[in-house]
Amino acid sequence: MVYQQFIFDSSASADANSPTFNIFRSPYVAKFKILTAQVPTTFHSTGRQNNIVAIRENGTVRYVVLPYGDFTAVTFPGMLQTALGAGYTVTYDESQRNVKIENATVDFSILGLDGGSTAYSQLGAKRVGESPTSHTFQGGVSDFTGTSSLLLVSSELLTQDVIYCANASLNVIALVELHSPQGSYVHWENPANWLTMGANLSYCKFRFLDSKTLNEVDFRGAPFTIQLAVLTGEDDETLY
Repeated sequence: MVYQQFIFDSSASADANSPTFNIFRSPYVAKFKILTAQVPTTFHSTGRQNNIVAIRENGTVRYVVLPYGDFTAVTFPGMLQTALGAGYTVTYDESQRNVKIENATVDFSILGLDGGSTAYSQLGAKRVGESPTSHTFQGGVSDFTGTSSLLLVSSELLTQDVIYCANASLNVIALVELHSPQGSYVHWENPANWLTMGANLSYCKFRFLDSKTLNEVDFRGAPFTIQLAVLTGEDDETLY
């Protein structure tokens, strides 16, 4: 058989978030293509993918874990103030469109994503680097919308035809832009061509990562569906 098609439905698995799918007869995969994906947008705007604030206080770094939820400019400051603890005041600056963090008794700075702040986007902090040490932090524009696109990765569908420049160790096979309302489904169709693999496939596991933080999102039990096409011979892929 030259052409095969596989449909992966995570609702049939005990782990709907990142299940392992067994492949019948372990076909040889000369080339493959993700045809479509149905992805739920059920993860929180602040979730396990982006809920850590790394703060340096008087020289010591502390990692503050934010609760999961869907926060806004109205609700995020109070939540953050509670999470930071006594002495901190957090407000939202309407003119600057960002959060302002103050502590009159502590010299502190906010670390970027490279320092552990996966919530850097909500804070308006730098992705790389650290804010100046001060009693006040106020960065760039705060973004409370959360994850804007997902990276589909798989350690089994190995190919050298796709290079993710931000992290070459990740085997990224698709970028899924999120354009549907929260709580609904995104239908994604692959505009790209076939990818070369050249190996047998006995099982496959997919993960969806927040493109901003490279952390896995939590679909909170909602299933995803992926449609995969495989060429088992070196035939001209334009026929398919």
